[in-house]
Amino acid sequence: MTRLFITLLGLFLIISCNQTKTKSANEIDKYDFTNLGVSDSLKLPKGFQIDSTLKFDASRNTEIQIIVPKYINSTNFNSAVSSYIAKRLTDFITSLDTLLQEDHSMLLSSPSSFIVNPVSVYKNNKVLSYCFIISSVHAGAAHPLTKYYSFNYDLSKEIKINFYDYFNIKSKHDTAFLKHIINKAINRSNIGIDKLYDIDFNIEPDSIAFNFDDYEIASYAEGIIKAKVAKRDIPKIIMNNYR
Repeated sequence: MTRLFITLLGLFLIISCNQTKTKSANEIDKYDFTNLGVSDSLKLPKGFQIDSTLKFDASRNTEIQIIVPKYINSTNFNSAVSSYIAKRLTDFITSLDTLLQEDHSMLLSSPSSFIVNPVSVYKNNKVLSYCFIISSVHAGAAHPLTKYYSFNYDLSKEIKINFYDYFNIKSKHDTAFLKHIINKAINRSNIGIDKLYDIDFNIEPDSIAFNFDDYEIASYAEGIIKAKVAKRDIPKIIMNNYR
């Protein structure tokens, strides 16, 4: 059992306050975990492997599926990613417990679920960048809420890279330019951003992907949106230490 698996599973057990009825191995094998597996398009660089946490919390009628790439050469990075995902799980369980207190019938309907699947892993000699899709739904809800969560990491400083750590925005011209190029990449009628903020982004070999969740810039019907911008089109907008 790997360190990442132990961390995530341990956190879930703490959240459960020892009330969770864990299914046996046979029961878990028989349970039809939603969207189980990793996308065929996911390419793992050398030195990475997949960790999986699968659990059915009978006390909450909830499916937990967390699939996370692990970088075998950095315990610090893996711990940072684990904490990052664990915070999302904690938030979900907290909101679910509040709803269950108000409506116990949720335990009798279709299960709630919290599912984490990786969609992109990138590494060079300066940065590590993950992008996940996290889909969560409370029992009885009309539809799941789907979000992108990216984790960008400075290998030399061993710290998380935030939006304004990576992008060199010094003037109104820089702001206008980056907004324009993101909206051009979105390329949808009447959908775009009108200001810069801490937009979810992940780094890929030749591009930067700007990621927008359900409802973030468009209606639910539009789905989650990923807008890719070629690095060669924004060289001066990327901080020198990350070019």
